Amino acid sequence: MLQYDEAELEARAPGDGLYGEAAAAAAAAAAAAAAGHGGVGGALDGFPAGITSQALLCPHCGRGYTHRSTLRRHLLSHTADKPYACGMCGYRAIQRSDVTRHMRTHTGEKPYPCPHCRHRASQSGDLDRHIVAVHSDLCLECRVCPHRAPTEASMVMHMRKKHA
Repeated sequence: MLQYDEAELEARAPGDGLYGEAAAAAAAAAAAAAAGHGGVGGALDGFPAGITSQALLCPHCGRGYTHRSTLRRHLLSHTADKPYACGMCGYRAIQRSDVTRHMRTHTGEKPYPCPHCRHRASQSGDLDRHIVAVHSDLCLECRVCPHRAPTEASMVMHMRKKHA
């Protein structure tokens, strides 16, 4: 069983192939905010520690965002407006991707194959739960708590969110 502790994960940096371009961009935004380029301060929910908002705050709940498009999408959650609808039932959603994911309940599509067995899942989170439940011996184990993660990327997110 592979194990990662906080020091090993902190040694990795955005841009080294582990976090991808989105994390590198978020790290650059954090550096700009820290340098006094309009940052409001405070960590955002769902972002690694050190990522700060850039004055894009929801006027309804105060949650901060680093991108205008993300704030615009969030603002829809405060209204009853759900512009995307399922053509087969009454399900409605704020985002088109939610309807696309919902449609899999009608079609039976399961685009996420398990790399260890023949199991397939309709959502990536379902596949992650399958791997942890059935293939736990192949999962990464956190050295700080009992958490197990099916991929290195999910262990990195766990370490940043829970042990930063």
